[in-house]
Amino acid sequence: MRISNGLRLFFVILLGCTSCKYLDRNANFIPEEKVWLKIKELGPVHRLNPAFIYAICHAESSLNANAKSSVARGMMQLTEAAWQDVTQLHYRQAFEWETNVEVGILYLSRLKGMLESVNLFSYPRLAASYRYGYGALRKEKFMVSRMKTPVNRIYRKLFSGLSSGRLNCLEMGAKSKVKRREKGEAGIELPSAFEKELSDFLAWTQLEKGLAKNTVNSYENDLIQCAQYLHGQGVSNWQKVKLVNLSNWLASLTEHEYAAASLSRKLSAVRMLAKYLVGEGILTEDFTELLANPKKRRQLPDCLTIEEMERFLSAPDLNVPLGKRDRALFELMYGSGLRVSEICALPMTSVDCDEGYARVFGKGSKERIVPVGRHASTAIRNYLHGGRPQLVKDGTGGELFLSMRGKAISRKMVWVLVKSYARKAGIEKNLSPHGLRHSFATHLLKGGADVRAVQEMLGHADIGTTQVYTQVEVERLLDEHANFHPMAQKNE
Repeated sequence: MRISNGLRLFFVILLGCTSCKYLDRNANFIPEEKVWLKIKELGPVHRLNPAFIYAICHAESSLNANAKSSVARGMMQLTEAAWQDVTQLHYRQAFEWETNVEVGILYLSRLKGMLESVNLFSYPRLAASYRYGYGALRKEKFMVSRMKTPVNRIYRKLFSGLSSGRLNCLEMGAKSKVKRREKGEAGIELPSAFEKELSDFLAWTQLEKGLAKNTVNSYENDLIQCAQYLHGQGVSNWQKVKLVNLSNWLASLTEHEYAAASLSRKLSAVRMLAKYLVGEGILTEDFTELLANPKKRRQLPDCLTIEEMERFLSAPDLNVPLGKRDRALFELMYGSGLRVSEICALPMTSVDCDEGYARVFGKGSKERIVPVGRHASTAIRNYLHGGRPQLVKDGTGGELFLSMRGKAISRKMVWVLVKSYARKAGIEKNLSPHGLRHSFATHLLKGGADVRAVQEMLGHADIGTTQVYTQVEVERLLDEHANFHPMAQKNE
């Protein structure tokens, strides 16, 4: 039987590939433990969490986007450009799984160094950099929530701060003293019986309630943690949850030294889920109805006196562009009560100095109009004419406040600036960007402003939040009592 030239060429190529030293014949059958031992050896050398690398390896190796754990090839799927960026080895050596993993870890280490150079390292950002590239993350101002949501289930968890595979299923960087899982100990996935209702609820909060993405992610993290505990206590699904189960869950969190504020947030997520399930007819009664909220004591940021605020606002040097920027930044934050995230993303077109107002998008993309005072308007005009033009670079966007690189100023930089100018002004209080917003509200109330007007300017949905958030000096309360209470007047 004669063999065609094309078929003969195919056999020659096949023979050459099978004898190539770079091709691992058993690449598709690498034991997971073998991959883990390799990563466990190299991770600490490059100051990387081996469990994080292992999760990346799972996500990159799996052909099934919804797979929970599948090291199909033990590979990290680098592009040729990424490969050549960190090694002199030929790209064909990517076929050898151990070399591929080594180069993948080198690339992760390089990305980690780039994030650390701008003081923005976190594992969710590192995962986003590996998946879409450092440049794409930087374009989105290093906010992972702005990146395209990955289809791969493991990457979705890494992006939201959750772990996968051998990673802990708690939030990365949590401040609680919860005992962490040892390296090599298997993680716990969300029980399947709890998954459908949770997925529907999260979609409802984002699409119908319009909650911010960060809020939805927090709810997801807390409810996954709750579902894991309930499953471990023998509860089969949400319909079987009882009051005692949730009480035991909160007690276990208290034993692990979670703060009262964290407990309240987690319980709030469970309460909203229970109300949703009742509304959908899945539950007949709310299993959180009789559950008491943890008692918590709010610690408000330090509030500056009016004299201290004047010293702080006068600290920037108006003879240099950055000083004009900083003066306008602080005047607007204090004069209009803006959050640091709002001031960083504020476009030039949203501020009307002539009319004295600004259009701001706050939490959950809620729009509100805030007043811009005379001092803030003057400072912004000076900055627009003598400061911002010197900071503009190629690719600069329409944001009002720019960094030295011509990009929108970051929240981290605002925090650094507030600390620096507070020291320069001789202010010993622990001032933060949020402290300027707090001072704005406190000074308004001290001057006699209506709490409802302050609520609207701050963008609070609940008046109770404003009443707790703002602090009225004791002297003014005593004066109000003395002036208006009938018994106080009789005593005079």
